[in-house]
Amino acid sequence: MLEVTTEKQNGHLVLRVQGRMDNKTSSEFAEKVERFVGAGEKLIVVDMSGLDYISSAGLRALLNAGMHLRSVEGGLSICCLTGMVKDVLEVAGFGQMFPVHETLGEALSG
Repeated sequence: MLEVTTEKQNGHLVLRVQGRMDNKTSSEFAEKVERFVGAGEKLIVVDMSGLDYISSAGLRALLNAGMHLRSVEGGLSICCLTGMVKDVLEVAGFGQMFPVHETLGEALSG
């Protein structure tokens, strides 16, 4: 199960993801991002402090979200990585593709 909550802070849309981002749930995340970008959001921060697991499908959803935001001259940032999610994103090289921040405050100011 994946829960995504949203809030606006400092001109950014913050998506707090909790649970698992896997083959069953990553499409839900992708659809939410598509709707937000379609509604004009350009700066999205994904707070992963509550994410317990991410699979290759979840990585793909993040990558697609970032590419979609770049196509509208926006950007995706990631923050608050922990445990295996942090390890997976580091091994996959997401730090070279997107800004990755330790805290939400850093992501909002960076």
